Amino acid sequence: MRLQRLNAFIEPVKNQWRDEALKQALGSYEGFCQLLGLDKVQKYIAQRQIHQITDWGEVDLDAEGLALQAELEQRQTVGNSGFPP
Repeated sequence: MRLQRLNAFIEPVKNQWRDEALKQALGSYEGFCQLLGLDKVQKYIAQRQIHQITDWGEVDLDAEGLALQAELEQRQTVGNSGFPP
């Protein structure tokens, strides 16, 4: 019984590591950033000039920032490949 539960947990992870798209994405820094959505974060940060914000606690995310945050969180959920749409 314990072995079956362990296998149910491990098999999806093993299957993801066998995925050719994942292997290609991890083959370069650019692919890695796209896989995690960090390329979008970089663009967002540059457009909003976030480096100029002195107190991040005083600034709320706009609609685009909230959507980006939700996308990044969704990419991290179990069972999600994280591949860009």
